[in-house]
Amino acid sequence: MRGMDPVSAVWKCKRTLNLGSEKKLKEFVNFIHSSVNEIIQAKKRKLEKDGANDLLLRFLGARLDDEMVRDMVISFLMAGRDTTSAALTLLFWLLSGQPDIEKQVVDEAFSINSGEKSLNFNDLKEMKYIKACLCESMRLYPPVVWDSKHAAKKTLS
Repeated sequence: MRGMDPVSAVWKCKRTLNLGSEKKLKEFVNFIHSSVNEIIQAKKRKLEKDGANDLLLRFLGARLDDEMVRDMVISFLMAGRDTTSAALTLLFWLLSGQPDIEKQVVDEAFSINSGEKSLNFNDLKEMKYIKACLCESMRLYPPVVWDSKHAAKKTLS
């Protein structure tokens, strides 16, 4: 909404006075921070218990402060959002043009879980055909294209 204001002073005043869209933004940011902080605290307890190892636990093991870890987690979540939606959209688009393959995907999903319970990570690991379809979809249409950046000019001597 900040871009919709005619001048930047409008949203800055709203932020200072805690009004309107800036008030909502602050509430949402606080909610996200609180939720991610809960995840971090749970992981810390798990690290103390069994020494498990995943990306978040590696950040925590590096003795980074909680705020930095929280911001990294949010960045990973936000970065994954667009790429995941792009990958799944293209997979479904490709499947819509291949009814026989779509049927095999559905059959595999129902053979592993007939809908009686929520899917869990172990169920997903068993879905070999679906994984192959997703990998092929991403090979044909990568959700993140290679985007190389180069300096326009040398800044250090």
